[in-house]
Amino acid sequence: MGFVVLISALYLYSYLKDWYFEQVSLVSLGIGVSALLLDYFNAYVYLSQTPVQWVAGLIALRFMAVFCLLMNAMNARHAPPMPRRLWS
Repeated sequence: MGFVVLISALYLYSYLKDWYFEQVSLVSLGIGVSALLLDYFNAYVYLSQTPVQWVAGLIALRFMAVFCLLMNAMNARHAPPMPRRLWS
């Protein structure tokens, strides 16, 4: 959980301060994809053939999060000009 908070804080900092935002977004996408794949091979494989409904929901939620990271990484160059704010 702490690793997710650290990566999210780095992503937010790079967005707000324009600190290599395109590269940080690509790195966070890579971390998200690799974490999903590693979790699949380490945890989800050992589930039964008919997974519990909440596990399927969690997997779908993680796929949506990785898709959002992909869209952010692809459109990072279109970020608004500086100074950036979260609620502007």
